[in-house]
Amino acid sequence: MATYNKTTKRAMRTTNRSGHEAYRLDDKTKLVTMALTTMLGEPKYYGDNTDELIQLAEKLCKSGEGEFVAKLAVWARTKGNLRSVSHALTAVCGHWCSGQVNTYGESFVRKAARAIASVRGDDGTEMIAASIALYGKPLSHALTRGI
Repeated sequence: MATYNKTTKRAMRTTNRSGHEAYRLDDKTKLVTMALTTMLGEPKYYGDNTDELIQLAEKLCKSGEGEFVAKLAVWARTKGNLRSVSHALTAVCGHWCSGQVNTYGESFVRKAARAIASVRGDDGTEMIAASIALYGKPLSHALTRGI
């Protein structure tokens, strides 16, 4: 049982917005937590974290973790039934990871867009609208081909 009772390093501790002690999450865990618990663009009592979600997804895409963000978008849409978050994450991937491929040599942005667009008929247009709202035109080719 000792393997489950590991102590937390001091470097993992931080303070939250209320000023109390909290634990720092790594970027992937933070993005998953934010994606699955946010109402994208909706006003909240404690503040809107939409910009923080987008910036964190962009940071991960720029650091070479775009495939993780794309898989999170597909999971959020298919298993989590979250529409707006998956559209925004796919738009971020389409903008920052358009030329990258996965280990099988195929574009993971195209594959993610195809998987999300096949859930409902209007998901494709919502991804296009999210991409235009975030980055303007032109749209990434991987995103449009996937849709």
